Amino acid sequence: MHVWLFGSRVDDYAKGGDIDLYIEPQMDNAVDLITAKLLFLRDLHKKIGQQKIDVVLKRPNSTIDLPVYQIAKQTGIQLQ
Repeated sequence: MHVWLFGSRVDDYAKGGDIDLYIEPQMDNAVDLITAKLLFLRDLHKKIGQQKIDVVLKRPNSTIDLPVYQIAKQTGIQLQ
């Protein structure tokens, strides 16, 4: 799985708003992805508190290439 932080949180001069995450997961099953996303958000909220978090997922076998995918990868910071 690969994760990027993008948006206002990577700009030191912007007033940080929500947390934008772009994720390229290994799993492709839609039901599993939704479940994993909800569990991830639940666990993240437990750790950092109630903040607005946007998660963009790109399924591994998807032929759709939305502009947000490219923006996230070009302007974001890949997390380890």
